Amino acid sequence: AGPRKGLARFMSLKGEAEGFEAAPENALQFLSFSVDTAELYDTLLEMLKDADEAQHQRMRDQIDDFEKEAGISLRNDLFPAFGPRVTTTSVLPPDGLLPDSVTGLEIRNVEAFDKCLKSILRNVPAELGELDFRGRKIQYFTFPQPGRGFEPARVILSSSYFLREGNRLVVSSAAAGSGGPSALKRHILRLDKPRLAAHPSIQQWLGGKTGGASLVTYINLEQAFP
Repeated sequence: AGPRKGLARFMSLKGEAEGFEAAPENALQFLSFSVDTAELYDTLLEMLKDADEAQHQRMRDQIDDFEKEAGISLRNDLFPAFGPRVTTTSVLPPDGLLPDSVTGLEIRNVEAFDKCLKSILRNVPAELGELDFRGRKIQYFTFPQPGRGFEPARVILSSSYFLREGNRLVVSSAAAGSGGPSALKRHILRLDKPRLAAHPSIQQWLGGKTGGASLVTYINLEQAFP
């Protein structure tokens, strides 16, 4: 009900997304959108409250417990650290069938981002490792102590690799079958090669620009269909 409630609010995008110039020329898929995660979070809780008030309260209690244990606030620390622009790119490696997938997040507040990173290292607990590749530092989480049974957070973090590029955080996860550190290494190599915006078909369409759109998607059917 109302223009700023429920799905209407959920679907609202926030400003201009990045154009095709952000993706490699041979990308299978490129997606860019601009969204306010804090508003998305509020909307999901609002919709849950309308659907099941008891479940909504249980969810709020679980969030409160998590925030006390982690020492950070989702609403005031995690969400302000990022956004609003997000990109994902999939590209086939030269000698493989599984595409490299990388996700780019905009670091909006460096102080909030560093606070969240320190919370992860303190609570898991983990340490940061580094791989140096072509002068870039690919970072990952290492665990000095053995795990105790199945720990979802540890499984996710142990397979995640990330690269700081100015105000961008580029992430790849081996758990998602996207190659982990190899995907980020090939991402670095592709930075020196032509961009998707240089492809003739993209150049014919708005000169490779996206006209201020807040949601941009590209699928290379010629490569993806086979």
